[in-house]
Amino acid sequence: MRGESESFTVEQFKQAIEVQLDPEMPTAEVKRQLEKVLFRLRYRQRRNAPARRSHTKTGRRLEEAGIDFARVKRRSRCC
Repeated sequence: MRGESESFTVEQFKQAIEVQLDPEMPTAEVKRQLEKVLFRLRYRQRRNAPARRSHTKTGRRLEEAGIDFARVKRRSRCC
């Protein structure tokens, strides 16, 4: 998966579009704001990729051990 570009989520796409749709913002400011948004989106995607791989690997291990993770009851946070 390394080197592949990740797709944007709907929320990430929305953030990038909103910056460009502000009619009162000067073009230079739109470009600056868009760069900031894209920097944050790329950062989140870089940070999420290892977590996604780890969670996938854990799920695979649980499945191999015969544990149906979808049916496991989760503990409720209490006290």
